[in-house]
Amino acid sequence: MIDLIPQDGSSFDIQRLFFLLTIDSATHFLFGESVGALESSNSASLLGRSSVGSAQGFAEAFGTAQDYLTTRSRAMHFYWMVNPKEFREANQRVHEVVDHYVQLAIQSKNNPDKKSDRYIFAEALAADNDDPKVLRDNMLNILVAGRDTTASLLSSAFFYLSRNQDVWKKLRQTIIDEFGDSQNPKGEITQAKLKDIPYLRYVLNEGTYFASLPVIAYKTNKNSPPAVAPCASQLPCRCQGHFSTSWRRP
Repeated sequence: MIDLIPQDGSSFDIQRLFFLLTIDSATHFLFGESVGALESSNSASLLGRSSVGSAQGFAEAFGTAQDYLTTRSRAMHFYWMVNPKEFREANQRVHEVVDHYVQLAIQSKNNPDKKSDRYIFAEALAADNDDPKVLRDNMLNILVAGRDTTASLLSSAFFYLSRNQDVWKKLRQTIIDEFGDSQNPKGEITQAKLKDIPYLRYVLNEGTYFASLPVIAYKTNKNSPPAVAPCASQLPCRCQGHFSTSWRRP
């Protein structure tokens, strides 16, 4: 991702890069193989070989499908009336990409010798149910969490860190004290070690509070209580020199 940042100091949209990063990391961890969204050559990646054509094409198809699904959820019992050609085509392009991983998971189940040595979420799903449609639906559900939510959290954290220098400096020094820097590394950065850094957790928790995370649809009825989100001033903050709430996302 660092290689995609402009070297001339010009402004750029970091959220777009985070979406590329998280789709790669999510598909690698969950499905066993990255889609290659960050690769410089689109033709060499899974996305380049599919009908979406590129990471941008996949993001647009994925976003279009999500927008229509939100509208369909509001239509409730009349959801079937919201089914335009644009929605169907977006679904088809997204399904084409995910179906690739569905087939890999099924092949892994049918050929234990080819099963990966590391844990892969898709293979665990296939072990319980190898119905291609069920697998695809479950993979898409987890992909939303792995891609959209994580990218939104990272974007929010960087947005507020750039406006709160005290928090940024303390977080940076905390990381350097634990792992060193590029010139003097102290050890391997692992998930377990990152979880043991309290201040990093506090910063990410604050970013979660302020992030505009994707809306996850849920079943409601006329007796469902209204959902009320607390205002920022009511949320606990563990960061010394905490994020200023006077800044608003543009």
